[in-house]
Amino acid sequence: MKNMSLLNQAALLIFGIFIWTRDAAWTSEASDTLPMLVAFPIFVWLTWPWKTKAVPGKTRPWSVVIGFGLSLAGIAVDSTLLLAAAWILFFDFYRKTFLDNFPRRFLLLPLFGFPWLMQDFLALGRFFLHST
Repeated sequence: MKNMSLLNQAALLIFGIFIWTRDAAWTSEASDTLPMLVAFPIFVWLTWPWKTKAVPGKTRPWSVVIGFGLSLAGIAVDSTLLLAAAWILFFDFYRKTFLDNFPRRFLLLPLFGFPWLMQDFLALGRFFLHST
């Protein structure tokens, strides 16, 4: 169980790093990166402590299948939003399988932790950036 959990954690980390490093155009200004850099620590802080299950739960792999489809579509059309949504689905599968009593409502925070707002929706991202 522990090896499978570590393998899933490594896969999530590698996929997350892939999403972040695909295109570094969003790193031009520090004010663009601050909301993204804060999203993951706030997510961990609000959901801590993470309690693992003694035995992995049996879940349906629909989130993994849809996540793979979104990953392929995101790479094909060069959309960071689709890749971030796929990462959220993979993490949701990990949450249901290996974590006990993990709140699902906080999964929106890691979605905003990826640079899709600055890459895919640059005009919308600039609006939010300058409205604060």
